Amino acid sequence: MQVRANKLLGFLCLIAVLWVFGPLAVPASAQCPALSPEGATSGITKFNTVKSQMWYNDGLWWGAFSDSSSGISFYTFQNNIATKGAAIDSDPKGLPDVLWDGSELFVMIWKSVSQATLYKYAYDPVDKSHHLISGFPVTLPLRGGSASALVIEKDGTGKLWATYAGTEGGLADGKIHVIWSTSADHTVWNTVGVELESGLVPNVQEVSTITHFNNNIGVVWSNRPGQEIAFRYHIDGEAETFWSAKEIVDSGVGPRGLGPVADDQLSMKATPDGRLYLVAKDHDNDGTPAHQNESRIWLYVRSTTGSWGSKTIVQPDLTQLPTRPVLLLDQTNNSAYVIYHDSASGHMFITESALDNLSFSVPCPFSIAASSNPTSTKQNLSSSSGLMAASSTGSSGSNEIVFRSIDLSPPAAPSGHECDVTPRLAINGGVSIADWVQMGRFVSGFDIPDGGEFQRADSAPRATRGDGLITIADWVQCGRYASGLDPLTPAGGPTEPAPSAIAKPKPQ
Repeated sequence: MQVRANKLLGFLCLIAVLWVFGPLAVPASAQCPALSPEGATSGITKFNTVKSQMWYNDGLWWGAFSDSSSGISFYTFQNNIATKGAAIDSDPKGLPDVLWDGSELFVMIWKSVSQATLYKYAYDPVDKSHHLISGFPVTLPLRGGSASALVIEKDGTGKLWATYAGTEGGLADGKIHVIWSTSADHTVWNTVGVELESGLVPNVQEVSTITHFNNNIGVVWSNRPGQEIAFRYHIDGEAETFWSAKEIVDSGVGPRGLGPVADDQLSMKATPDGRLYLVAKDHDNDGTPAHQNESRIWLYVRSTTGSWGSKTIVQPDLTQLPTRPVLLLDQTNNSAYVIYHDSASGHMFITESALDNLSFSVPCPFSIAASSNPTSTKQNLSSSSGLMAASSTGSSGSNEIVFRSIDLSPPAAPSGHECDVTPRLAINGGVSIADWVQMGRFVSGFDIPDGGEFQRADSAPRATRGDGLITIADWVQCGRYASGLDPLTPAGGPTEPAPSAIAKPKPQ
């Protein structure tokens, strides 16, 4: 009993020392993901956000890109090298959107405000090549002056769908169009389709995009003059012309009160349980030369019960002029990534949030070369695929597509014990006064946890083995381990700082 009392007395004295003389908390900064070196190849990306030009299959990342001169071709990306493959289409100005369904590849190419071309390929894993299926390509007439973004998706019955906004050129009709395949082999289409919305302003460019979720096809679109983002869905197997009532995702002006919540930039993905995640850029500025490029990017979530919740800011910094957002969902780590163009610097940036606790990290640079119009995949990501995205330095023959990837392998299994932080970047299996002293240096800001240290240093609350913050509570808990008041606990809990980490004031 006397030994335990002496331990407790010594421990309390040590707490008093740091309470009086040392800072009690430091902010935990977000860590940028480890990026591959940047690769490059000749070509362009253009008018993306709603479209996807890449896919992952058979251990490889693939792309369908224009080389700016001869047309659109297959590309593979391996070991940070892009290899141009077989030709797809001879129109270098065509704008492709691709869909890999696990066995077949669909490439829909927008050619003009009145025409698109659909290609369908089978994949041969022996020679890792794509072979055009008989009956393709198929020419699809478009109506109402289609905007340059034509997006495809496949429902649970095998039917292909495509959507576009009729808001471009002299033929613009101000409507949101949806068309679909009517034959099992996808060679025959109903191109009259259905109109999900009318009354949009012709020649004010809008976009629509489409995704499959929980046995439904969902379409979302922008309406800048109408100041709204809207959504409708179709149940798989129902009559093609039967769609839900319009749901308003957001409406009115942005938080500054200068312009609409809607702009012609949307990116939507679905989780396996049927939730929809939508990234949208607002147009909340007064249109004057000094402010016409100012905007913010937001994330919206539609729950499994069909309600759109409050929006989450993705990039709040107006001076960065964020634009062209692309949303990617990481199923392995339950995370959302948004890649966007920073118009102020000309570079691409990336930010991340947990799907179940939305709060985006401080954006990190994604590209070395100045580039825009990022593109990636319709697929959700995993540790097998990793993350890859591409963007281009311009739109002429002398410009390049640049690309980088991120390894999404989950963090290594916890090792060591909570508060085992000495020697630095090593594990000795125990917790002593030396670990307690090192924790004091972390708390006071003299040192910053690195590598796997953060998980072991973040030890309070003990029940959860950490909360994503390094504070006085962690130092106190470390003292309890070192003094023997609490038994040693295997390392666990958060592996990196919480995005919302905030420095707490020192008690006076």
